[in-house]
Amino acid sequence: MSSHIATDRWTYSRYLTLDDEHRYEVLEGKLIMVPAPDVTHQKISKYLGILLFKRVESTGRGEIYYAPTDVVLSEDTVCQPDLLVILSSNQEIIKEKAIMGAPDIIVEIVSPTSVYTDTQRKVSLYEKYGIKEYWLVYPQEKVIDIYTFEKGGYRISSHAENKGMIHSSLLNEDFPLEQIFHFNPVS
Repeated sequence: MSSHIATDRWTYSRYLTLDDEHRYEVLEGKLIMVPAPDVTHQKISKYLGILLFKRVESTGRGEIYYAPTDVVLSEDTVCQPDLLVILSSNQEIIKEKAIMGAPDIIVEIVSPTSVYTDTQRKVSLYEKYGIKEYWLVYPQEKVIDIYTFEKGGYRISSHAENKGMIHSSLLNEDFPLEQIFHFNPVS
């Protein structure tokens, strides 16, 4: 469950001083604790990560990162997406401690406690910072929506359910949901 733990303004510098075993994000200056994901969430992350790796990293097109990797979008916005893709043309944002700038693709796997944050708050944030594609994965419904940044804003460019096919315009690749939700990463 995402929960606000402080009412004062947080920055990336202050965030770096945290020293406990919890995961946090800073969204527009608010520190939010992020709970550990469940097993289904982790399986989906793993199998989607395998597919992305095969289509992006193993072909030399870019790199894939998994949570918890800090993505610093501004001094008061630090997130830890479930998966992110940084294409070869954008590699300069990869630093030792964090990703310092906008990844090309961010994937969030929506849990019952993160629905508002992932589907409302982060849509606005990722749009504001020009993330080219934002994938929302709904495990219970076996649905993926891809938002593509075009003409200064997001539009849903691809939607698929259960055993459908999701299309990434940015990667010009199709991804079969059956291999993501039914844990069968064959291709």
